Amino acid sequence: GEVLYKNPAVEHLLRRLNLQDEDVYRILPLDIDSLLEKISREDKEVSRVEAVVGDRIYSYIFTSLLEENYVNLYGWDITELKKTEEALYHSQFQLSNALKIAHLGPWECDVDKWLFIFTDAFYSIFGTTAEQVGGYIMPAADYARRFIHPDDAHLVADEMRKAIETQDPHYSRQLEHRIIYADGRVGYISVRFFVVKDKNGKTVRTYGVNQDITARRTALEELQRAYEELKATQEKLIQSAKLASIGELAGSIAHELRTPPYRHLK
Repeated sequence: GEVLYKNPAVEHLLRRLNLQDEDVYRILPLDIDSLLEKISREDKEVSRVEAVVGDRIYSYIFTSLLEENYVNLYGWDITELKKTEEALYHSQFQLSNALKIAHLGPWECDVDKWLFIFTDAFYSIFGTTAEQVGGYIMPAADYARRFIHPDDAHLVADEMRKAIETQDPHYSRQLEHRIIYADGRVGYISVRFFVVKDKNGKTVRTYGVNQDITARRTALEELQRAYEELKATQEKLIQSAKLASIGELAGSIAHELRTPPYRHLK
């Protein structure tokens, strides 16, 4: 095709790149002809594409006027935006990995509506996903029913009540309680949470992070059980030793009674 018009921004870009007017195609996608052909074939009024031109990334919008047999092309440099997006994605990827490694799951709760907002890392702790449970937003009652061990539900409810009633804007708490994994197994989490208050001092939101401590609690319980077994075995050994000593003493006394010390005088 033929370029019919260039606005001042294009002319400025050409000068910045030390290009001449006839070099305008060098700031267009390399496959511009195939793109134009595709646009005309699909009969679309507006199409958007991204393309690398030199060391820059551009976003282009094509608006076609098929009856006039030409298109308007609008483009802008999105290189820095792409770099920012890539850096953000990399940071989120690193954070996601760190959360998984540490078994951490952040969350927040809208106290007025009693709605929890969860994350992928949060659901990972419980062995499920947002898709499997219906999304990232969940009513508090559903969360309690799905994931909190029924025998510990009162602990969580009591902590939430304290969070609502507190007058301290810097209030925070930590607790441990049992959970129910998605597959029905029982585990343990440590919960650290904070409150957010409005200008009237009312708690409107809580936020925090859960950490799966099942492995640690299981190890401690096994260690405690081993200690109790060792203690019981030790007590049995001590008791056996005492009984053996008493038996030896009784045997010695019996021997003395059978052989009085004056028998050699006979």
